[in-house]
Amino acid sequence: MRFPYWFLAVFGTVLFSFGCQPPAEEASAPEAAEEATMSDEDMLDTQITAFAEAWNRGDAAAVAALFTEDGNSVDPTGEAFEGRAAVQARYEDLFGGLYQGTSLSLDQSSAKFPKPDVAITTGSFEIAGVKGPDGGETTVKGAYTNVVVKENGEWLIAASRPMIPIELPATGT
Repeated sequence: MRFPYWFLAVFGTVLFSFGCQPPAEEASAPEAAEEATMSDEDMLDTQITAFAEAWNRGDAAAVAALFTEDGNSVDPTGEAFEGRAAVQARYEDLFGGLYQGTSLSLDQSSAKFPKPDVAITTGSFEIAGVKGPDGGETTVKGAYTNVVVKENGEWLIAASRPMIPIELPATGT
């Protein structure tokens, strides 16, 4: 399915990245022990689930809590959002408009660790229920790359780069 460029540009601003969960409330002793034994890969998988759950609730504050305080995101149109507060404001706009009531599913396909406290995650996303200009609903698919850092035992997004594949014009060669 081919989408108009404006639609892709607007959609791209939505996906800053996925991969981390907001700071948890104090856990009971058994929960704390379980968390302490989780591998970094398991923690990243758990946190990407938290991102999708926050999206599906339309909870901009919970999405923003997945970013470092100075985290950044650049959407497919090149618009940058610097810092947790800017990320939250952007999601509030999106959840109150074009992406209100949508459903996000994520698949994290890779996590590479260039340093023990730094991960580069890649994956794909699908957003169902996106309303088009004609009022009909569609599903949008894309991919992302995130740089995630471990701060105080939690993985948080430091940089997010979502993309929506588009059909390139023929080059004539």
